[in-house]
Amino acid sequence: MKDPLPNPILFIVGPTGSGKSRLAVRVARRLRGEIVSMDSMQIYRGMDIGTDKPSRWVRWQIPHHLLDIVGPDREFSVYEYRNKFLETVKKIQRKGKPVIAVGGTGLYVKAVVDGLSPHPGKNDRIRKRLEETAAESGLKSLYDRLLKEDAQVARRLHPNDKKRIIRALEVLELTGKSLSEWERETTSLEDLGYSHRLFGIRTGRAALYDAIDRRVDQMFRKGIVKETRKLRGDLSPTASQAIGYREFEDYFQGQLSLSEVREQIKQHTRNLAKKQLIWFKRDFRIVWLSGTESEMAERIIQLAGVSKG
Repeated sequence: MKDPLPNPILFIVGPTGSGKSRLAVRVARRLRGEIVSMDSMQIYRGMDIGTDKPSRWVRWQIPHHLLDIVGPDREFSVYEYRNKFLETVKKIQRKGKPVIAVGGTGLYVKAVVDGLSPHPGKNDRIRKRLEETAAESGLKSLYDRLLKEDAQVARRLHPNDKKRIIRALEVLELTGKSLSEWERETTSLEDLGYSHRLFGIRTGRAALYDAIDRRVDQMFRKGIVKETRKLRGDLSPTASQAIGYREFEDYFQGQLSLSEVREQIKQHTRNLAKKQLIWFKRDFRIVWLSGTESEMAERIIQLAGVSKG
């Protein structure tokens, strides 16, 4: 293992609408650091209003990375993201600048911090055959097989988790190695010699929902309808799942009013926030913060012991 670098990577996480982006900007300004986005939808060009990207003014003041890196018609994997994240961190730290990583995409945070196993990509032929087996003999037959051949992975999956059960068997058939064996080859940030600290924003439900409602209302004032219309038909399967865009399809087809779309977006965003909180609360390494933005920034700087860039 390499010696840890002097400044830890600071991760600021939390649900959508919690104010983590503003907090990251405040911390970055104090430390003269640079920000790395960990949002799975802000990577797409042209998806600006719906993903609540930082303004051009903010991005001019504080360098932001991993925004607008691919077109909205492209699929983009978590593996690609992690590689780009590590490349970006190296560039920032070579300049002697602190790194502040901010976002609510829990899978991105986990992939970066804990690593990803180097198991192979998908195999359509094997996957199709397993899908057919599930349809003909029932998913339980595949789950029972996984219990025999990779019990470690099977026990952490729900017996109805078809996607992950098939993926585990696909890897096994393709490589002759179980998914749990591949996972043991995972390389974490710590293994790579990077120290890090994880901070989360704690906020009350009422305040969070109010912030979400105000944000969605602002999206409509900024022109989300026009932006979505422009992107329509050009979104990849992943990008098209972004909240704030997918809800408009029924409106364009004349099945929903704009006010109904607005309420759908608000509700779906609240649901997302709940899921994000559940995900992050499982991580015991996160130091949860509350208080004013200024107080939380001071606490992060104090606990992390980061020197200015």
